[in-house]
Amino acid sequence: MIRWATPVERDGQIIGYVPLALDHAHLMTFTDSLRPTPERRSAIADPASVNYAFMWGHLGRSISHPRDYFIAGHAALTGERPAPWLDTELYAQRKQSGLPWEAFAAAPPLRDQRISRDPHPESTACGLVALDCRYLHFSPQCSGWNDLTAHGGSGSFVIVLSGLQELTTAAAIPYYTGRFGNSPRGFGFITIGANVEDFHRAATASAERIGAMTAESDTLMALQRDSLVSEIRSSLQRTAAGLSLSTALMTSSIWRQSRPGALRCDPNPSASANSCAA
Repeated sequence: MIRWATPVERDGQIIGYVPLALDHAHLMTFTDSLRPTPERRSAIADPASVNYAFMWGHLGRSISHPRDYFIAGHAALTGERPAPWLDTELYAQRKQSGLPWEAFAAAPPLRDQRISRDPHPESTACGLVALDCRYLHFSPQCSGWNDLTAHGGSGSFVIVLSGLQELTTAAAIPYYTGRFGNSPRGFGFITIGANVEDFHRAATASAERIGAMTAESDTLMALQRDSLVSEIRSSLQRTAAGLSLSTALMTSSIWRQSRPGALRCDPNPSASANSCAA
């Protein structure tokens, strides 16, 4: 259950309050079925697909997730916040301190988050797997989301999750009343992940079609080029053969006229009929 309340004033005096209660399940419907793929919505939450959205509070605690056991809350008997999912190093430090989580949680947040860290087996085995991005040191995407939304902004980057490349996007929730008025990211932020292969599937299919069309065009152009080159070569060969024949004929004619004993004609038109001599 999530509650909001606003005071009712009369003549500058608070005379009462108007509360609003929201079933948490209703809040979860905003993100659980949301998809970054063309289908936009799914009938049921399917976190195994990697294509899903979830919501974080302004401090970085998970408040809506398709895997419900990741949602941070309070212990039923004490009302205290239990320790979230911790990496081996932080879990050991907290266990050694002997302090309840809320007292120990003064530890520096977002400290050296990297994928080379592992969740502590005891933390996982005992069911302490609520997500608090400030202390989820084996998930460096938390640092990325924090940086993107720290001043109320949004953005995207690519991460590797469970062996899959995932495009993840985060955007602040611009709700700035009450205690959220002091937080630049407002009520919190939404993150949505997409399997890169699924996200780019339409573009990849288009690229494949364009590639096939380009290959077909290249093949056709190559055939046309080869045909043109062959025609040019044949034409040049015919021209060369014709020139060779013409040259041979001209050479033969000149040779016959210039050899000894050839008939020589008198160029004088007034000469006698027998104007040529051997």
